[in-house]
Amino acid sequence: MNNIEEFAQNSVQRMRLNQNKAKEVKIEIIDHLYELKRELCSKGIDKELAEQLAFEKLGKVDLMLRWHERKTFQLVSSAIVYVVFYLLTYLFAHNWLEISKYIEANLIAIIPIVFTSFYFISINRSFDHIDFLYKCLIIPLFIVEKITLPIFAYLMFNRYANHSFSDIAGFTDSQYPLILIKGLVGGIQFYSEYYMLSSVFVLLAVFLVMDKLKSLIDVSLTFILVVYVNMIVTALVMIYGITDNVFGGATNAKVMMIIMVYLLCNVVVLLIHRKRVRTA
Repeated sequence: MNNIEEFAQNSVQRMRLNQNKAKEVKIEIIDHLYELKRELCSKGIDKELAEQLAFEKLGKVDLMLRWHERKTFQLVSSAIVYVVFYLLTYLFAHNWLEISKYIEANLIAIIPIVFTSFYFISINRSFDHIDFLYKCLIIPLFIVEKITLPIFAYLMFNRYANHSFSDIAGFTDSQYPLILIKGLVGGIQFYSEYYMLSSVFVLLAVFLVMDKLKSLIDVSLTFILVVYVNMIVTALVMIYGITDNVFGGATNAKVMMIIMVYLLCNVVVLLIHRKRVRTA
């Protein structure tokens, strides 16, 4: 047994897991340590020093235990975040912002994915399982949305038609798929062949960025606070926009005010965190 395997074995023993779970966590720790060691060696660091630095860089092993104990909660809560921000983004962009359906499509594609990713990273306190998030949650939800949204729109048209589908929709059942991909279907005009292609690009781009950030950002208290503040501010802005029927919708002044709110909230978070660090 080499040093890495011994370190993993000792770490798992401290966790007091059942046999199957202990084996799973041990393999994960070993793989992570070897990956860290390879990265350090590729930078010209001696193997023994690289191994020692890998042990230190791994940090608290209890984060892995936290992941295995709370995996279901993290995925379920992330799914809720995705659905909430998808609905808020759609209602906000479609009802308040005076933008083209192409910009609307990109907003609806990118905002739920970005916020769900950052939320998951913040509660997981690391980037290590971001690929698991995409494989087990975001991509399945992404596919489900592409299938269910046109079906839902079709059923709603049928429900509120007096005699036939064409009475309210203005076209026959057989014409529906073509009208849909042209982005001409009522409240889901953003759903078009453009949205289908651009949303796939957005999904890939966000994942690659998140994967790149692994080596650039540490999930510190500042990072977590910034994520939550921006999520809350974004949700409040969207709720305001959705309910803003009295004051005439979006204006340049309102947009500037919203940007100022974002900047102010982030500055306050950073100043509060800095003050806490200094007085610790």
